[in-house]
Amino acid sequence: MAKPATDAVRDYFEAWNRRDLESIGSTLNAEAEWVRSVEFPEGRTLRGREAIVDFARSMFDVFDETPIEIDECFECNRGAVVVAGTSRFRGDRSGAETSSAWVRVYSVREGEIISVRQFASREAAVEAATSG
Repeated sequence: MAKPATDAVRDYFEAWNRRDLESIGSTLNAEAEWVRSVEFPEGRTLRGREAIVDFARSMFDVFDETPIEIDECFECNRGAVVVAGTSRFRGDRSGAETSSAWVRVYSVREGEIISVRQFASREAAVEAATSG
């Protein structure tokens, strides 16, 4: 039996915070899709496990620190997990620090993340998660 959807999403973030690319990949479906916000650097849609892992690798190459703090993580609808969090980054060369708060809906099927969508607000994310 597949693990609960929130556990699959938490596993992704735990792997990210360890900077463990293999474990990040193991949380994703081979055909996973991440629709990224156009406001985020490299705002584009990532298609497939390898594209998402390559994105993580590029972030780890550029930033010395990339911790993510989760404020909320809950399943709204079967397999639709709303996550609100903050990404923090410290540049490898510059040492400059930045942070970004975000809200996303992670769709999980059979214990694997199949899609990630970014939303402007918690309310919009909850609405999308409950209507799907």
